[in-house]
Amino acid sequence: MKIDPIYGKQAFIVPSSILDRIADADKDTLACLLYVLANPDFSVTSASSKLGLDEADFISALRFWEEAGVIETRSRGRVKVKTDDDAKAKKKSPAEKESPAAKRRMASRLPAYTTDEVARFLEQNASTAELIDTCENILGKIFTTAETQIVIGLLDHLSLSEDYIMLLFAHAVKIDKKSVRYIEKMALGFVDRDITKYSELEAELAAAEAVENSIHHVRGLFGLGARALTAKEKAMIKDWCVTWGFSDEIITKAYEITANATGDASLSYANAILENWHNAGLKTVEEIDAYSAEFDKKKKTGKYSKKKGTSATPFESSFDTDDFFEAALRRSYDEAEKITDSTD
Repeated sequence: MKIDPIYGKQAFIVPSSILDRIADADKDTLACLLYVLANPDFSVTSASSKLGLDEADFISALRFWEEAGVIETRSRGRVKVKTDDDAKAKKKSPAEKESPAAKRRMASRLPAYTTDEVARFLEQNASTAELIDTCENILGKIFTTAETQIVIGLLDHLSLSEDYIMLLFAHAVKIDKKSVRYIEKMALGFVDRDITKYSELEAELAAAEAVENSIHHVRGLFGLGARALTAKEKAMIKDWCVTWGFSDEIITKAYEITANATGDASLSYANAILENWHNAGLKTVEEIDAYSAEFDKKKKTGKYSKKKGTSATPFESSFDTDDFFEAALRRSYDEAEKITDSTD
């Protein structure tokens, strides 16, 4: 059988090397290859949309053909993969585009490295092989070629330090996410937030761990079970334990006041209590107890009044609002209950 192709106005070359892996490629993987061969200068977002694929699946298909040796996505390769951010980067100066900071800003996925590039990088950077061994030991597995490429990408493309990378791997094990792909996503997320130094990452992970510990404590206190928390709930808990620095003991105290006042476990009500304590400058259970005792005493005797012509301290000024605090909390709580009832 002989076929005469109809090229029309445009034609492109398909490497014969695809025949070695074509049996392993599904329809979408083949479609991605044909698209990039016909459009070697493309946007990942636009190409994915055109093919009806998720960006992650599109990039996974590219990696398949890269590992097969059919295409390359490096700057000197036959295919130049670009994200939509690359188009914006054209307006920047050449010096800025070549800087590590500029590369980080444009990163949506680490680039793939050919076998030769991996070998050359390991040859030129003696400590990299040791880093890879250490990361393998942390995860308790031998890395595939693709996983080794990711570690090199963290070093080469994102310019992260070896200590930074090892801390990422250790954290992944701690949260039971023993996937190099997951670590890649974490790294890109941190870099996107400009967390690029070891000390910054250490502080961020410590804060995240504090939030997780508090979430576990709050779940038990408020009877939240295993349901997913809303973004608002997570933000409140982060304020409690990280922004305001309250201990589990203080959060428990706010819960007890909430339960006694409302007969229910309301995160919003507890948040109002904790915010009031924060605004009053209270940091410990002892300070809170003293604050409450002093206020109760002055309230009962009617001796409390702000001195005219003086600026009150946070502790003093908080008394001014406490007369209205409980009523405001109850009003907000009741309104929230009405809204909930109307939507059930």
